[in-house]
Amino acid sequence: MLKAISKSVKSVKLGFITFGTLGVLLGSAEAANIFTGGASKQDCYDANCEFGRFGVGGGYYGFQGSEVNVDNYIGYASFGIKEVYKARFQGEFDILLGGGKSEIKGSTFPQGFRRSADSFIFEPVIKLGVNVLTKKAPLFVNALVGVEGYRSGFGDTNRFYRTIGFTGLELNGEIPASSKLRITYGAGYSWIFGASYNYDDTRAKVKGSISNYAVNANLGFEYDLPKGVYVYTKLIGKYQHIDSASSAIYNGVSVSYPQSKGFAGMLEVGLGF
Repeated sequence: MLKAISKSVKSVKLGFITFGTLGVLLGSAEAANIFTGGASKQDCYDANCEFGRFGVGGGYYGFQGSEVNVDNYIGYASFGIKEVYKARFQGEFDILLGGGKSEIKGSTFPQGFRRSADSFIFEPVIKLGVNVLTKKAPLFVNALVGVEGYRSGFGDTNRFYRTIGFTGLELNGEIPASSKLRITYGAGYSWIFGASYNYDDTRAKVKGSISNYAVNANLGFEYDLPKGVYVYTKLIGKYQHIDSASSAIYNGVSVSYPQSKGFAGMLEVGLGF
């Protein structure tokens, strides 16, 4: 338990170091004027405005099944750009990039397969949405499509990958708590339309099914700073259910991946402008 906590703390420390570096680069946050011209987020909703954000975070990311367990403690960076038209319609692109340490347990993996290795994750997502409430307390209903990729190991052998494609609906809202402070919240449901696992170059695919799905939720706040900049933090939770993969032959041995349940819990902080 202490070892797991230590790994998680190290990942969060990595995120905060990156965040501090960003603060030095932005200096007095004059860079925000490129996007909003110095207007606050709410003022900018009166017109056609572009927003950007940069965040860092850390936490746990893993997926488990019968006779297998994949645990990761990660640090990551998250980037996003968004265009909003008169507080009613929006388009958004987000990407998450991170890495850490993975621990693989269970008999599903071939004998001799590396059980501890560096890991890498990425998740680009495109969203289109409409605000169904008000300018001051918007609630955007977004249609989205994205990819999530995971890799453990970077050598010539003992590499393990998981890739999923998903599409779904998401709610993202804001509740004003004061003239500068906003509570943010969100939740979503996605259908996982494609998934596969790779043992080196051997691929085991998951058949498409409505039983493959993901749910997510987040809760946080934003606080306005001068010149159109705001700071934010949020807690993020994810759950995934994926059916078992078909069998494939790896080094003369049949391999697959059982039905799995994935969990992620992360804390993110950042700047928006």
